[in-house]
Amino acid sequence: MFSKPHQFSLLTAFLPHATTRSIADDLLHQDSASALMWRARGTLLHEHWLKKWVPPISPGKGVLQMILPEHAVNQTLSQVVDRAKLNYQATGAVFCSPSHDVFVGRD
Repeated sequence: MFSKPHQFSLLTAFLPHATTRSIADDLLHQDSASALMWRARGTLLHEHWLKKWVPPISPGKGVLQMILPEHAVNQTLSQVVDRAKLNYQATGAVFCSPSHDVFVGRD
């Protein structure tokens, strides 16, 4: 296992089901990327401080999460916004936050 400080960011995107798989496939063909993907049913809001960060999510969104190197963050964010048409209201959301440390194992 090794640790890489401050060189990666965590991207989380809430996307329409119709676009989640195609966006994930496009992103995964780049630079040996990997991702977690799941379906969210109902609202994702909780009575917690995260409530201020996460907008109300309508039922049936796909959630895509990736760890990205810093040099790929802007390009990947732009691709997700363009492909999922996140510039339209209530389509979805994408967040990216820098990591403090990333721990990677042999497998």
